[in-house]
Amino acid sequence: MNIRWKKITAILLSATLLCGTVSVSAEEILGSAERATDTTVVRSGKSGDLDWTIDNEGLLTITGRGDYEMHNAGWTDYGDEITSAVVKVSRITSCLGMFYSCDHLTNVDLSGLDTSQVTEMGLMFSGCSSLKAIDVSGLDTSHVTGMGQMFGGCSSLKTLDVSNFNTGNVVQMQHMFHGCSELKKLDLSNFNTSQVMEMGEMFSGCTNLSELKIQNFNTGNVTNMWSLFKECSSLEALDLSNFNTGHVTNMGEMFSECVNLHTLNVDGFDTENVTNMDHMFNGCSNLTELRVNGFLTDKVKYINHMFSGCTKLTELDLSSFDLQNIRLSDGEAVLSLFDGCKSLSVIHTPINIKAEYAVSLPLEEDTMQKWKDTNNNVYEILPVENGKSIVLKKVNEEEHPVTGDLDGDGNINIMDMMQSLNYVSKKGQLTDEQFAAADINGDGKVNLTDLMLLLNYISKKSSTL
Repeated sequence: MNIRWKKITAILLSATLLCGTVSVSAEEILGSAERATDTTVVRSGKSGDLDWTIDNEGLLTITGRGDYEMHNAGWTDYGDEITSAVVKVSRITSCLGMFYSCDHLTNVDLSGLDTSQVTEMGLMFSGCSSLKAIDVSGLDTSHVTGMGQMFGGCSSLKTLDVSNFNTGNVVQMQHMFHGCSELKKLDLSNFNTSQVMEMGEMFSGCTNLSELKIQNFNTGNVTNMWSLFKECSSLEALDLSNFNTGHVTNMGEMFSECVNLHTLNVDGFDTENVTNMDHMFNGCSNLTELRVNGFLTDKVKYINHMFSGCTKLTELDLSSFDLQNIRLSDGEAVLSLFDGCKSLSVIHTPINIKAEYAVSLPLEEDTMQKWKDTNNNVYEILPVENGKSIVLKKVNEEEHPVTGDLDGDGNINIMDMMQSLNYVSKKGQLTDEQFAAADINGDGKVNLTDLMLLLNYISKKSSTL
């Protein structure tokens, strides 16, 4: 009797023994027998202390005690064949990249995984783009120090409950939820982040995330917040007044492309050690107010496009900004801060801008807009080499007719004189613009007095009008 029929016989005998209490049909017995023999192992191997198999239905099974080889897990080479996984492992110390790039994985059973000794969970589910849900409630994270990119690229993940996570020892959280574009809610109110140093791109690309609870974050040791909320395009409000940013050096692209963000509180930000603010608020097109007047930028080197695309901002107080150490990144030719800030009408200027960096002030095309200081001086760029902040306001100046130039050709000559003479002699009419140009003495009338003043100017008897 071959192995296949031995298994069938065993199932039939078991069913027979149970028939006294349970009714089992022949079809069900045969179906169970078929299922028991249909799955076959198509891949197998040993990585470190662990054994693994992949069957013909895409089930990955990992068993054993101890660790697998970090950069040669074996089963990840066949990630496109794995659709489900069962892990029965103990005494493991690292889960680094355990399911890395298993992009067809839809179901994971971690109930047999003992993580009480694990210190590393970085990249654990990174690139598992088909996972819609995952139960991580049984994971013991009390000794974990690394969670970088743990769920990065899980672009189909719709819900994620990490309320059981003990993160008191975690140092790295960079890219942790990067690209989780289907997540709508994420509650991290239980996270202890007091030891975390890396938060770069932690939520970047979470385009559907509209509710994020991070009010208890302790960021006192964080040094990197680069692209922290980049492309979180469904977030409408963020209150980060609790953030301690005293050790942060990189805030580049921190809120870039948060296009629906209309309320942002960064009042308490300590930027004394920040060196990079490139594109920090770039594309925040729904922000109407942004208070950055407490920002210190003495150490900032990169600040290009910091406010570009903030189309609804009306005022910026940059009086605390000292730009003495600013430089351009490789490949950049122009320093730009306000591209697309079409609603901006008041700027408290930064200080110590080098003359080589001419920062253009935003003006709408085909308008008579001008930027002026309180002394009515006109500016096209931010003032350079200035040690004191000044207030610039954008004003709309209507085009006024040039006195004496009735035909608007840019010249004052006999043709203008004849138009004025025809009006005074009641042989012709003047438009409102022409009347204003013909009223040389500005008394609201056009008469012989204006004619004589115009004649004296044309005949060069007078050098002014």
